[in-house]
Amino acid sequence: MAAVTARATVDELLADLAAATIPATRIHDIPRVRELPALADKLTRTTLPDGREVRMQPLAVDVDGARTTLPFPPRYGEHTRHVLAEAGLDAGEIDALAADGVVAVADAATAAPPAPRAPPPAA
Repeated sequence: MAAVTARATVDELLADLAAATIPATRIHDIPRVRELPALADKLTRTTLPDGREVRMQPLAVDVDGARTTLPFPPRYGEHTRHVLAEAGLDAGEIDALAADGVVAVADAATAAPPAPRAPPPAA
């Protein structure tokens, strides 16, 4: 098969297969897929904290008018102060919880969340 197909261009092969009523299509690499007109308005996008836009796979379900821009996920501990303040804690209480390692706050958290806990022993 490789010896036969190596002598023709992709377009020639697709034309021959179409003439023989054999279903076939071109296989695209990822950069080409992102440029396909059929996907142009379906790819989801998000903006990284540094301002770069990233295009991602389409939503799993094709819905007309679906939102294709997704917010970037919050940083670890980014909303802790706000959520705890809504729950009635004051700044001093939140600071104490952060100092004791009970909660993470963006201004005191490391760039990554803590390592996951070890799984419980098998029964």
